Amino acid sequence: MSSEPPRPQPKATLTFFCVIFLAVGAQLWSWSVLARHKHAELRALKSSAEADAPEAPKAESLSLWLARRLDWAPRDPSLFLPRLFREAPPAPLFDLPTEDVDDDRVLYAFSASSGEPTEAQAGASESTQGSGVAELSTNERSAELDSTRDEVLAQVKLKAQRQAKSSQGQAKSAQGQAKSAQGQAKSAQGAQGSQVSRVTKLQEPERPEGRSGEDLKLSVQQEQEPNAEGSGLKSWKERPRRVRKRGGVPLLSVEDPNGALRPFFKRLALAKSGRKVRVMHYGDSLIAGDYVTSTMRRLLQKRFGYGGVGYVLAGKPSPWYGRTGLKLKAKRWKADRATRSTSKLSIYGLGGVSFRSRSRGSYVRAEVEEQAQLDARVDRLELHYLAQPKGGQLSVRFGPSERVISTTAEQLGPARVLIEAPLGLHKVELKPVGDGEVRLLGMSLERSGGGVVYDALGLTGSRAQQQLKWDRATWIQQAKWRQPDLFVIHYGTNESENTRMSMSRYAEVLRDVIQRLKAVNPEASCLFVSPMDRAYKDEETGRIRTRPIIPKIVKTQREVSLAEGCAFWSAYDAMGGWGSLKRWYRASPPLAGGDLTHPTRRGANLLGAMFYSALMEAYTKSGGS
Repeated sequence: MSSEPPRPQPKATLTFFCVIFLAVGAQLWSWSVLARHKHAELRALKSSAEADAPEAPKAESLSLWLARRLDWAPRDPSLFLPRLFREAPPAPLFDLPTEDVDDDRVLYAFSASSGEPTEAQAGASESTQGSGVAELSTNERSAELDSTRDEVLAQVKLKAQRQAKSSQGQAKSAQGQAKSAQGQAKSAQGAQGSQVSRVTKLQEPERPEGRSGEDLKLSVQQEQEPNAEGSGLKSWKERPRRVRKRGGVPLLSVEDPNGALRPFFKRLALAKSGRKVRVMHYGDSLIAGDYVTSTMRRLLQKRFGYGGVGYVLAGKPSPWYGRTGLKLKAKRWKADRATRSTSKLSIYGLGGVSFRSRSRGSYVRAEVEEQAQLDARVDRLELHYLAQPKGGQLSVRFGPSERVISTTAEQLGPARVLIEAPLGLHKVELKPVGDGEVRLLGMSLERSGGGVVYDALGLTGSRAQQQLKWDRATWIQQAKWRQPDLFVIHYGTNESENTRMSMSRYAEVLRDVIQRLKAVNPEASCLFVSPMDRAYKDEETGRIRTRPIIPKIVKTQREVSLAEGCAFWSAYDAMGGWGSLKRWYRASPPLAGGDLTHPTRRGANLLGAMFYSALMEAYTKSGGS
């Protein structure tokens, strides 16, 4: 029996180190390729932002494709540790409400204390028959409203008890420390006669000149107790300002140290007595779709009275443009947008879009729709158009009224026409006659008398700096026709595309925008609203992260708005601050869309209710009812 020679054993140690060497080398190579690709993307993004043109998509190279698949190490080193030793994520500041907003509950939270019934609770007692307004019985909501009031009172009482206990505990601890100090002083004085060398005198701390003991105590308390409201973001991941709940929605106060909103609140108090109150809300695609503004308009009109649909464009510049309570349709009109214009003229109107046509087959049709708990009837049409040499004629029909107007003028400039009709849910139809070019700037459907008119002036892809490119004289003239009482500036989402944007340059743009608004009406109030949290999905880890530039934009907007005499409300902090859009996206049902930029309809309704609550809290504090 012959024995086989022993087989050579594999060198396991050498094989192990070779595999480790190859893995580390592949990881280092993939890191270098991904870093070069990231820097190239930033340079291309910066150049496209400076040129104000979208970047063309590029095909993925083979090296980049291979580097992404060889990248095995996680970006967060703590992921190598067991879960027991990992740092726990911060707890959310408040429970995110996923149920739909209850208008009655939100309205009651700010109107019940003053004893003022809202228009929704008043029902159809102030409207005529056949208006299509649904009656709301107060008795049906009394149980819910009483429970809400009891809940609020219980929370206030519990907070007061906690503060009282805390103050008592601090007082007792202070008394104990004082007694202990007195005892030490007595013992030191008793031993002073026999052992002077070993006595340690109890010295008082040095007191600055001109400051009493109470002043010192107050200064120590101010240093130990930070401001609960917060003054701004000092770092990207700083915990947002204190958010509480009222009316079933999170509430973050408006920052108004200059009292910028007082003129608006004074006029708002007169809305039900026949004074028309107008709000012009500028923004980007969020406002173009009437997402947040529809909730603001609905709640304000339910409380202070219905003033009309407000200013709308004479067409649809994008498929998602619309207005709640108005059915809008246009055909065969050429749209000139301020963000992407093909016309030599920079006259776009209040909404940043003008529509022109020569064809007799062109038309614009708008129909006012019924709204729940609101009398949505109108009796007044205000049409804005461009008067120009060789302008064509336009046929205008508003309810039973119909007329033909000429847009011909010796000089180029904005013009308007006012048409009245009996109160009703009217239809509007605009048709060129076909004898020349007609350029429409927009129109407004309103009701005579008091109430609130909330204009949503949003434009998809718009930024604050693009307002400065509009024709100044035309815009100021149209804005003076509207007689706004409050300007709301709501930009920042599209600015976040430029990750290397200069904050100093952005601050200059915001100042110029504010100066243009003040040129319309120096007595009008000004309110800045920050962008929402915006996120992106990390390609390496697959995690959803907040864009780092968003807190920078919020901080710059806060500083500029308060320095220029405007109020400020941070939608970013109201959502929850850093990482909040991830929570909104993963809520059930979702409150943010899959693009990690825009909210869903439910999320926008919640954000609008939060904005309304913040504004009404400031209104109540100012003495409004």
